[in-house]
Amino acid sequence: MRRPARTLITLLAMAVVATACSSAKKPVTDGSSKGGAPVKGGALVVGLSSLPAQGSLNPAVNTQGGMQQAAGLLFNGLVEIDDHANPVPELATKWNIADGGRTYGLTLRDGVKFHDGTLLTAADVKWTYEAALLRNHARTQSSIGPALAQPCTKAPDPPSCPSIEATEASSGQPAKVVFRFAQPYAPLLQQLTHTDGTILPKHIWDGKPPPTAAQPWPQGQDPVGTGPFKFASQDATQIVFDRNPDYFRSPEPYLDRVVQRAIPTPAAQVQALGAGEIDWLWGVNGQDLPRLRSNPNVEVVTGSQSAGGSTNCVLKLVFNLWERAAKPAQVSAGGVGPNAILGDVRVRQAIAHSLKTDEYVQKVLQNDGGRLATGPISSQMGWAHADDPIRGFDQGQAARLLDEAGWTSPGPGQTRAKDGKPLEIDMSYFAGQEANLATKIQQDLAPVGVKVDLKQVDAAGKNSLYSSRDFDTMVVSNCQATDPAIGVQRFYVSSAITGAPFTNGAGYKNADVDRAFTQAAQELDQSKRGTLYRQAQDQMAKDLPYLWILETVANRARTKACQGLLAYSGHFAETAYCRR
Repeated sequence: MRRPARTLITLLAMAVVATACSSAKKPVTDGSSKGGAPVKGGALVVGLSSLPAQGSLNPAVNTQGGMQQAAGLLFNGLVEIDDHANPVPELATKWNIADGGRTYGLTLRDGVKFHDGTLLTAADVKWTYEAALLRNHARTQSSIGPALAQPCTKAPDPPSCPSIEATEASSGQPAKVVFRFAQPYAPLLQQLTHTDGTILPKHIWDGKPPPTAAQPWPQGQDPVGTGPFKFASQDATQIVFDRNPDYFRSPEPYLDRVVQRAIPTPAAQVQALGAGEIDWLWGVNGQDLPRLRSNPNVEVVTGSQSAGGSTNCVLKLVFNLWERAAKPAQVSAGGVGPNAILGDVRVRQAIAHSLKTDEYVQKVLQNDGGRLATGPISSQMGWAHADDPIRGFDQGQAARLLDEAGWTSPGPGQTRAKDGKPLEIDMSYFAGQEANLATKIQQDLAPVGVKVDLKQVDAAGKNSLYSSRDFDTMVVSNCQATDPAIGVQRFYVSSAITGAPFTNGAGYKNADVDRAFTQAAQELDQSKRGTLYRQAQDQMAKDLPYLWILETVANRARTKACQGLLAYSGHFAETAYCRR
């Protein structure tokens, strides 16, 4: 498990300027750093449950965890996060924090090349934020965007962000990028990573529409980044990345190739790893852990910090609080009525009381090391976490609340009704743990007279629900990153009712909560930030726009033949090597 992330006040106290040489390396945390000098060459094979759609590998416009895991090796951010969640230089070699936390100046690394041989410029960084991250990336859009000193213009397309300034290298001076904020902004260094701050090559889109989740790259264009590996090919069975010979952190990477192979079932993945057919698994089910741990050729690595933003994750239930299929803009403007069922907080409270949560760690997580969630913010961020668990199991209280809300029961175990309409809701979910949770909730709600229709969706289907809002409930894995301003705020503030994937899908609006999140992001004192976040959580516990149910962990597994893996990062293979 990681230590809590340092906040801006700590960084300011340590040094105004942070520097590192170009050969600086991230710590290895999988226990595999022993065994002599790295071996050059060879391939590392990764098992994935499914492959992202062809042409979709762009973390700047899509925060879906599986896609970001698959794409992480292609890209860099200005800053990276080490295994203790501390910021370290990446495409930026150093940074200067001024104006009490209102201004961040970052010096770009000289000579960095994109995979097509084009040199990285400050203009690439500024354009990436304007055209992609602040338009399409759920975490970055909802946190950095509203905090800038001047709002980004809405036209032309892409918009212009005057508070992000780019200065190219000249007369021996390095290229620089400056972010200016209206108020002190504490979490910035935590969100300039390749996960939340993927830097794209501007020239790829010259004369073309900017990237979106629906069209991540121009037609026929392969992904292009600056990362340790470059895109080689993709088909229905695998994605192949080749070593980037121009990587700025030479001699890394050591591997010649990374192959990400589709292996649909957990059982098949575990079998393939045990047989030495693959080298790395991003996720292992709890029921498979004993088998892998008993294999002398395999090592299991467990932690709360993982790739693709999959850090401090909470499995939760999202309630659509407004009329089905109402447009996000209508919800934001207050032009629609409440959801006929879930707009009543008593119904949401009754659902919470119906859940036999003491069974969920075993039946949903299969005892994989996760735990019950005790508040909207992960307990791993202890300085900001409040002890606000959802209401305890009490079927009698659930029945009383539903009666009070007008949903009456025709008899034990039968679906309740109101004005001739049955108490029936749909629940959308993705595969894996989300499917386990949805099934368990359906089982728990049936005895109190709530009928749940389960709807399994793929990643594209889940993303579309945020924009169409055509759902009653959905199960979501909300990965919170290393600061509430990055991964929690996007689900709860009213400005994040945008329709972008993994934003405020509930349509939750509370002025006190908005104010607390805004003030917390501007506060440099960590204890004061924590107080503001706890105030917000107490209010959210009363309103219940979501049910936070389980805190999950990441159980990764690797063959011991491959070492140097960065288990906590999307750059997991950057320092890896294999002894066959």
